[in-house]
Amino acid sequence: MSRAAQQWFAVDKQGLADLVASKGKVFILHELLQNAWDCPAVKTVDVLLSPVRGAPLVDLTVMDDDPDGFSEAIKMVMPPDRVETFVNGEKLGWHKTADLFQAELPTVLADADTGILRDATRSCIVRLWEPREGEEPHLYEMGIPVVELSGGEPWHIDVCQKVPLSMERDNVTPLYLRRLRAVVLNRVASSLSPAQAKAPWVTSTLGSPWVDDQAVKGVIASRFGSKAVIADPSDREGEHMAVAQGYTVVPGGAFPAEAWTRIREADALKPAGQVTPSPKPFSPGGTPLEMIKLEDWSPDMEAFAVFARRFARQAAGLDIGISFTADVGWKFQAAYVGRETEGAGEGQIIFNASRLGPSWFDQANWPPQVELLIHELGHHWGQHLDSSYHEALCRIGREAVGLALAQPELFRRIA
Repeated sequence: MSRAAQQWFAVDKQGLADLVASKGKVFILHELLQNAWDCPAVKTVDVLLSPVRGAPLVDLTVMDDDPDGFSEAIKMVMPPDRVETFVNGEKLGWHKTADLFQAELPTVLADADTGILRDATRSCIVRLWEPREGEEPHLYEMGIPVVELSGGEPWHIDVCQKVPLSMERDNVTPLYLRRLRAVVLNRVASSLSPAQAKAPWVTSTLGSPWVDDQAVKGVIASRFGSKAVIADPSDREGEHMAVAQGYTVVPGGAFPAEAWTRIREADALKPAGQVTPSPKPFSPGGTPLEMIKLEDWSPDMEAFAVFARRFARQAAGLDIGISFTADVGWKFQAAYVGRETEGAGEGQIIFNASRLGPSWFDQANWPPQVELLIHELGHHWGQHLDSSYHEALCRIGREAVGLALAQPELFRRIA
């Protein structure tokens, strides 16, 4: 060996010694265990640790029953199911398997001719283990802990093939970890509890290009339930209507931008204005309603319009306009549209005759008529979730009672 080669080897050997010292002595045991488990014919692995008399040292012996094999483990290691492993005669127990599945993941392979490691992607088993009490979840490579997982994962994740590791063999690249978390999320998304679905690793992984649409939908359902919409600044009343109908309104700050991109691509959430749109036929961008002309009103509609205007004036103190539409495509029974239309006075209520039906306007049907009138008149002061709206409903209801006592003929449509 040349002098230059000898000097290179001396430096490299010292570097390896420093590396082992920096990683702690258990690193040696882990490496020996993994070597033993890798032997194809091994059935039993024995680890013996015994103190050296008169010295601060121990003898470490790793034995296996494969005549061509060699040694490796300790309490956090995960022996293969096919291999019984003992430490000082005590058999290592197995963690409980939470899940096991196949996935395509990056790895490193040795070239058959040169032995040089090259990058590859291969299908492998990924096993999720439940940590024992006091254990922090770790990423494993074939049963050997590599690095602690800090994203709130509820399991150890064991990749059953070579993992692309740093030179120190104590970490993986952020890109690899992101891809691994994506394949795990694809597997478990629909089974996550609401608390698990809020974990940082889920939130940060949701925007990954490796996460499929079903996983995105599964996370949203696990976290927010089956009824959820996106907060919609363009339709705040639509948000209020969503809440009133039992939807969860998801704020924009719930996810980072790339996660929102995947959520929209997967059609996992829609804006409130698309799911529970507020009635806005006369707002910018709204589709105008086809109104029923005055000469086409039925006698019951005419009588109701007189009643509604008098009721609004005396119970709510509002001078309003009344109009009717027969638009089958408009899904609301009525809408208070404020001062948005010409000649509406202090406001206008549009009643949808196609939804209510002809008999609804009969004078004997005054209880539901009063109920709908109070609901719509309250919108002069606020939207469904506003305290001002509910205060207005109470005030109009109180005045309506007084009105019924003082002028019972009003509710009998006596002009």
